[in-house]
Amino acid sequence: MTSSLLLSSGLNRSDRIARIIDMPSTRIAVVTGASSGIGRATAIALNAAGWTVVVTARREDALRHTVSLMPQESRHKSKIICGDMTKVDDIQELFMQVKREYGVYI
Repeated sequence: MTSSLLLSSGLNRSDRIARIIDMPSTRIAVVTGASSGIGRATAIALNAAGWTVVVTARREDALRHTVSLMPQESRHKSKIICGDMTKVDDIQELFMQVKREYGVYI
């Protein structure tokens, strides 16, 4: 399923050229610090609103708990990627996994 984005350009209204660009309708969020606090609350809220949510933090057990708090019917739209966002290698790995899994760059 796709949604459309209308882009217009031109000197005046009668000269505008409209072009439709198909864009994926899937909304993907990467939430860092999702193991507790604001990060956890954000991940749960986005998932409940229909977003696909990639949760990341250092502790896998805490991330699993975050996912368990998501609505049961939308939990499948989450992915856990453990990593320390103060480490360049972990950040690059997060970017690569999101690109591989969802085909988008972050």
